[in-house]
This record gives sequence, structure tokens and C-alpha cells, in this order.
Amino acid sequence: MKEETKVRRAALAAISQGIKPLVRMGVYSTVNEGLIEMYQKETGAREFNSFLGWKEKGKSVKKGSKAVCVWGAPRKYEIEKDAEQAEIKAFRFFPLAYLFGDNQVS
Repeated sequence: MKEETKVRRAALAAISQGIKPLVRMGVYSTVNEGLIEMYQKETGAREFNSFLGWKEKGKSVKKGSKAVCVWGAPRKYEIEKDAEQAEIKAFRFFPLAYLFGDNQVS
């Protein structure tokens, strides 16, 4: 994993820890919902989409726009730990998803 990705993941995890209690209290239904609201307040954007999402809407992300991070859909991986014993180690991985606000597209 690239160093920049590790830094972004660590920052997102720290912010997410602050949002989790709000999810438990029912303020947000998911951590990502809390992240999006936070980003809306910070950036003034009303809508967020991925690069591809904006492209599908006929928009293009302005050059030099900086994406915000949320958690992507979990992925399940299985790794064969020991070929002789056929022991399988399964784990879930949450990738980073990069979003751009409506004020970053043309």
C-alpha cells in the first residue's frame, strides 16, 4: 500500500471514530453519512460523486480538484495460509472511495 494511502486511511479512521458514537445515537445511519455532512460543511458542496459518477452525469471534474475520502463497500478476501493444511484466512477490507463535490465539476 502506498504511503499516501496509509496516511489517508489512518486519518479517515480517526475521523470515523469520532462519528461512530453519533451513529450509535441515531444522528447518522452510517459513518459515511456523517463524513459526507462534515465534508459538505467544509467545502460548501451539496452533492458528492465519484469521478465516474460525475462522468456518467455528463460532468467533468475540474483539473487539480482534491477528492475527499469515504469508506468504500467492503470486500472479502480469502488467502490460503498454508498449502499443505489448506488453512484459509478470510478477512474483510474496506477500501477508500474518493468523491468530488458539485462545486468541483463543470
